[in-house]
Amino acid sequence: MAETKIADVIVPELFTPYVLNKTAEKSALWQSGIVGELDEKVAFGTEGGTTVNIPFWNDLSGESEVLSDGKALGVNNITAGKDIAILHARGKAWG
Repeated sequence: MAETKIADVIVPELFTPYVLNKTAEKSALWQSGIVGELDEKVAFGTEGGTTVNIPFWNDLSGESEVLSDGKALGVNNITAGKDIAILHARGKAWG
């Protein structure tokens, strides 16, 4: 039986985005992943680099179990991962 430990999911560079909870993040566009926050210092070259870490929860796996009054369900791990993406800061405006 594997249990999720704090060390499985709380990696500082991955954890911060999980705890940000702002009203704007509740919009359908935000939740879909189409839009997100842009760190202006990184985007405009005053701080940071040219890549960003994008955290995600790994897919859940395992077979379902038959419920029973006499036996507890097995506990499975939940883990996090990250993708690394090139930072593109581009835009266009009309007035």
